[in-house]
Amino acid sequence: EQYLRYPQMAAVSSLVRSGIIGEPSYLYLSSAHEYHAFSLMRGLLGIPCSMPFSVKAQTFEYPSVLTNSRYEEFRDGRTAVMSRTAAVFRFENGAQLIFETSWSFNGPINNSTQVAGEKAGITLEPFKLYRADGEKLITEDIEGDFKGDIFASFLAILVRNSL
Repeated sequence: EQYLRYPQMAAVSSLVRSGIIGEPSYLYLSSAHEYHAFSLMRGLLGIPCSMPFSVKAQTFEYPSVLTNSRYEEFRDGRTAVMSRTAAVFRFENGAQLIFETSWSFNGPINNSTQVAGEKAGITLEPFKLYRADGEKLITEDIEGDFKGDIFASFLAILVRNSL
């Protein structure tokens, strides 16, 4: 599945696998849809396909002005009934995924990915690492050339946190 190979997502996945956030237990995902979301869930939370889970979900329908699609451009103001789904997955190991998806939305799209463990958390937009240091929360920008060397920031954070 290609989403885990996208440069920023690959960097997030590498940070998670490094153990810097601890055992991943929480994922908020609204930056993918359908099977892409499940691939990201398995990759970022380390959830095998065979792990039992429960899910509560609801789909909401709403009218939306059509814009561009994969197949054609719409510029005549026509509308269609679209849907948005929100779901909470709870896995046998205690991890949880909060998932939202929509193909279209008349407002700002929340393309968000957040993953957290007991030691730290990572957000994709903005790309930051959040970790506790005693009584305060430390926020670190994750920087790098995500079109080239995607692991530069990952290595810098590991080195900085191992000192």
